[in-house]
Amino acid sequence: MDTFTHALSALVIFSIPPDGYILPFAVLGAIIPDVDVVYGAISRRSPGLYLLTHGGFTHSIAGSLAISTLAFLVAYALAITGLVPWIRPGLFGPVALLCMLAGALLHVLEDFLAYPGIPLLYPLTERKFTAGIFPGPSLVLFAVSLAFITWAAMGVAGPAALGWYAAIFFGFIGLSAAVKGYMALTYPGQTIPTFNPLRWLLLDADDRTVSLREYRFLRGITPILTLDRFQGTSAQDLEQFRDLPEVRRHRYFSYLSVAEKNGGTVTLRDPLRDRGIIPYPPSSVSVSIPDEGSGPAGTPAATGRGNR
Repeated sequence: MDTFTHALSALVIFSIPPDGYILPFAVLGAIIPDVDVVYGAISRRSPGLYLLTHGGFTHSIAGSLAISTLAFLVAYALAITGLVPWIRPGLFGPVALLCMLAGALLHVLEDFLAYPGIPLLYPLTERKFTAGIFPGPSLVLFAVSLAFITWAAMGVAGPAALGWYAAIFFGFIGLSAAVKGYMALTYPGQTIPTFNPLRWLLLDADDRTVSLREYRFLRGITPILTLDRFQGTSAQDLEQFRDLPEVRRHRYFSYLSVAEKNGGTVTLRDPLRDRGIIPYPPSSVSVSIPDEGSGPAGTPAATGRGNR
């Protein structure tokens, strides 16, 4: 989800017990995991730092709790030093901290609903988990949140309008979950939402081939592509590259990966992102590595495609 929606959802949920002083802590906790957009440039300096990116470690349960606790301590330090005079140190109690942590966990829960998922259990595993009910970010929720904030800033949307926003927010999540359930029960394989709520991708993959179809409500299914998983190489041949930082980064960002050996180079690519079928995430669309006998074993090839 986008930052506006995270903030407004926290405002909705933590307004249920009307205790105004905790709301800023809950809202800050709900947006602080997205601080990874600031230091995401660090990850581009080294392939092994791919979790220092948007949707990385701060979007895990442990990472969100850690970053929100750190933000709480920084805010408290600013308050007691007087550097930010409008923040009163007396507000920083256990309840405020708990609300901030709860806001961070709310952020994680909401991003768990969206594709392509988040590393929920990192550092135990960097595998991504998702309910996959809508894409991340959802353009529908972003548009609704942006409209509400704009109207509030103009003085058009009063406090009562927050109830309407809540109804739309939870209604859209419920409807999206119902559509996802229908898709999952009706079609085998992986069902992937797109920015258009009426358009879904149907992904079927086995050890040899991958096929992608498009489903549009009221229009039916259209084939998009069918590819071999391996060309000139095999899953066994690729095991030697499995733990390379470039390969792990590519695997982390990809919906699926196909491999092709051309001469002494093996190229791994995500055909969904490589063909622009799914634009997000844009990082590490493909990576090229030398096969054994064509260079130092385990050394990434010096090609531009490795950073796509």
